Amino acid sequence: MPFIKADVQEEKRKRMELLKKSVKAREAHTLFEIEIALKQALIDARKKENLTQQQLSELTGLSQQAISRLEKGVENANVSTLLKYLNGLGYQLT
Repeated sequence: MPFIKADVQEEKRKRMELLKKSVKAREAHTLFEIEIALKQALIDARKKENLTQQQLSELTGLSQQAISRLEKGVENANVSTLLKYLNGLGYQLT
């Protein structure tokens, strides 16, 4: 399979055109951006507290794998998992 170089500007133009035309696409894009921001905020908070995933696991009772999945967004976490994660860091959801 040969590789081709993407035209980044053209792809961006197409994406913006789609977002202008479709309410569903805009909603999905907004949710995607929020999810990415949340995952990054969780990672940043853990690192700010100088904790590894394993250390946070010990503080929260969540497995290290569950913490990894939450940070990667592999599984849709329920609110109680998110709260355990935040409480282990000494944070609250506001």
